[in-house]
Formats: sequence, C-alpha cells, structure tokens
Amino acid sequence: DYNIEKRGHLYAYIDRNNGNEEELVPIINEIVITRAEPAKMARINMSINNQHTQMYPSDGLIISSATGSTGYNLSAGGPIMKPDNRSIIVTPVAPHLIQGVSLVLEEHDTIQITMPEREPQLHICIDGTFDYAFTNKETLHISSNPVYCLFVRFKDQCFFGTLFK
Repeated sequence: DYNIEKRGHLYAYIDRNNGNEEELVPIINEIVITRAEPAKMARINMSINNQHTQMYPSDGLIISSATGSTGYNLSAGGPIMKPDNRSIIVTPVAPHLIQGVSLVLEEHDTIQITMPEREPQLHICIDGTFDYAFTNKETLHISSNPVYCLFVRFKDQCFFGTLFK
C-alpha cells in the first residue's frame, strides 16, 4: 500500500542581459549559487519581494524547498522542514559575517539574486545536476512553483522515522 504525497518545489528563471528570460529546470531540492572560480568568496545580493535584503559575502547561498531541507541545506546548518511545507529556505554557505543565519520565507515570497559589479560571474547548480552561469548584468528570480510534485510514500514509511534512522 502507498500514499501519493503532494510536495512543493521551486521555480527559477534568469533575466539575461540580452533582454531574454531563460527558464531553468524545476527545482525539487535546492538551487546553489556560488562563485564561478573555486575557493573564492562570492558576494551575493538578495532581494525578497523586490526589496533589497542582504549582501552575503560567503562561499555561496542555498535556496531550498522543504523536500531539499534534509540535504545540502541541513549540512550547511539550515532547518529541517516537513515535506508538505511550501516554505522557501535560504541558507548561506560559510558566511563571512554574522548574517549567517537561515531564513524561512513564505510560499508567496519571491527572491531576486544579483551581484555587485566587481563579481564577474556566479555559478548556479540545481539539484546537484544542472549547471548555469549568470553575470553581474543579469538577475536570477526564484519562487515557489505553483504546481506540486507527486511522490509515492509507502504506508510503512514515515518522514520522521526515515529522517532519524
């Protein structure tokens, strides 16, 4: 026997400097933003609902769905969310300053990511598989996807039981 679980996931696109929008693949777990060159600190500007919120000097930024909260987000010190929660989690990776706490946003919030002019390019990785780059003239937009993902959960499985095994 099994149940079908409805889970939220994330949606993202990049406003390219040529005026086009590039839609990215659906994000089941997380989108990770880092510096294109390894071992260099990134400076990532984040706005929430088009209001500048924070500049993160860090190794990167993890923006996660509840499904992804038990992966890279958890390893970076982020919170665990039940899989049916549609919140968006923002967790900095090795932040340089005190603003290294995770944020839990509501499902209707939108995130805009840019970078200062001195940052030439950032790297985006979705679910550890899909890679993109964007420049300091472009904007990455992230929001909750209005469409649910469907997961099969066998009746003998429980989120908390699986989590703490």
